[in-house]
Amino acid sequence: MKLQKLEFNIGRSTARSVDILSIIERKVDKLNINSVPIADWAPRLQYFQRLKALDVARIQPRNLQAETMFWTAVHQLPNLTRVEADTVPIPRGLNLRFQNITNLDLYFFTDIEYGEWSRSLVTIFKQMPGLEKLMICPARSDEETRVEGRAMQVTTIACENLKDLSLCCPIPRGLVSTIARHCPRLTKCYFTEDETIDDEDLLQLSLSCPNLHDVRLRYARTITHLEYFAAFQQLEVLELFYHTSKFIDKPLLLKLVDSCPKLKRITVSDWDRSQIRRLWGTEFEDAEPKDLFAAAAELPSYFVPKISKGEMWTPDGLIEYAIRIDWLREDISQFRQLTMRFGGRLVRGAFWRVLISSRLSIFLASNSEISD
Repeated sequence: MKLQKLEFNIGRSTARSVDILSIIERKVDKLNINSVPIADWAPRLQYFQRLKALDVARIQPRNLQAETMFWTAVHQLPNLTRVEADTVPIPRGLNLRFQNITNLDLYFFTDIEYGEWSRSLVTIFKQMPGLEKLMICPARSDEETRVEGRAMQVTTIACENLKDLSLCCPIPRGLVSTIARHCPRLTKCYFTEDETIDDEDLLQLSLSCPNLHDVRLRYARTITHLEYFAAFQQLEVLELFYHTSKFIDKPLLLKLVDSCPKLKRITVSDWDRSQIRRLWGTEFEDAEPKDLFAAAAELPSYFVPKISKGEMWTPDGLIEYAIRIDWLREDISQFRQLTMRFGGRLVRGAFWRVLISSRLSIFLASNSEISD
């Protein structure tokens, strides 16, 4: 079998799957295992010496011995760089160095014991120095999970090449600042924590991670110094929780226009896509734009609502606002060109407002920061 590339998908209905694996294991580049108990195949994983990518899902029931074999094989396989695994926590005390892993997605979709997912995260930061992309996503969002996540103690971050980070889980206060100081190559970060991400974290990101282009703080409630975002000159995506929108004022938007030339919009929402919202609505949905955003009264044309209606998985009604930085940038550019040509006083006159867009007219009516 002189194959250049071999991908193998194995599922619950695959006949004699273990026999098949024993035949082709040394030829497989990518292995996808779905709904086959981990104890059935983990003992043979060490023989997949050509394996580059591994994706396993719904491999219950749990088996601690098999899970140890799984991570030991991940450590041993020389070509394996990408792992996506569902509910395979790293066993306690497994002191292995995972040098080759660059991409890791771990999901915990079934009940696990207290401390298993948080210990796995601590181990990842400590023992995966080559990691470039990481996603951790526990299934539960109850109080026990919050206590577990906020009690983590991350003292070592070896993955200094980390670029893409998604922590869809509770985290301790100060972890984002620690990550920022150790991972200057970060280009994307997504955190779902609501109260333990603060202005100090934003400051550290702005000082240490100049290449960030995708920042998603969908549930962060306590950040206030949004001017720190202006330090990210490569910023393209910015998603915020609506509690922070009261700090989005006109000076901030004007600063982002010049400092973040690739940023087209800021997306603000309560990020509630649950079906219960259909019945009760939310504070975010019921509020007027001027009550949510400091700049909305002066620049209403740049705050564009997105309304959902009749979508299968999204409740009807207002789901988010897009703050159109690109429109504001375009209008400022037009304003500057006109003032250079005709002078600021004439441009602000009623005659020119007839000739330019109504959106730009609103901007001119409230303009005081752009000089002639």
